[in-house]
Amino acid sequence: MGEKVTYIHATKANPGMALCQCCWKWGHPSSACRPLQAKCPLCMGPHGREHHHTLSRCCKGNAKATPLVPPMAEGMLCPHPSHCVNCRKDHPADSHKCNFWHYHFDQDWIKARYSEVSEQRRSRLPTANTPTESSG
Repeated sequence: MGEKVTYIHATKANPGMALCQCCWKWGHPSSACRPLQAKCPLCMGPHGREHHHTLSRCCKGNAKATPLVPPMAEGMLCPHPSHCVNCRKDHPADSHKCNFWHYHFDQDWIKARYSEVSEQRRSRLPTANTPTESSG
C-alpha cells in the first residue's frame, strides 16, 4: 500500500462562554462569581438545585397557612414555573431550551443581549428626578 502523510495542527480550543454554577449567568466561571452564594437554577432562591424541594417557597409547603399547604413529595419534579435569570422566560437557567445556551459560543451575541435586558430594566425603573403627585 502507498504511504500517506498526515499533518496534525494544533488548534485553539473554543469551549464557549462559561455558565456560572453560582448565579447562573453566562460569561464568568463559578470561581469568579461575586455573590459567592449558590442560587437555584429553577427558582433563583438562595439554595442549590438539590435542595429546591426542601428550601424553595414553591415546594417546601407551609404548615401555618390556611388551608395547609403540604410540601412536595421527595423525588417529584417541581410543577411550578421556573424563571431563567438570563432570558426571563419560564424554564430553568441551565436549560438547553434557553436562547443563551444556543449562542454560548457567540460572546458578542450574549453581551448584546445582556445590554438589551439591562436597558429594558433601567427604562422600567422610576427616575429619582421624576416629580410625584402630592396630595393636598
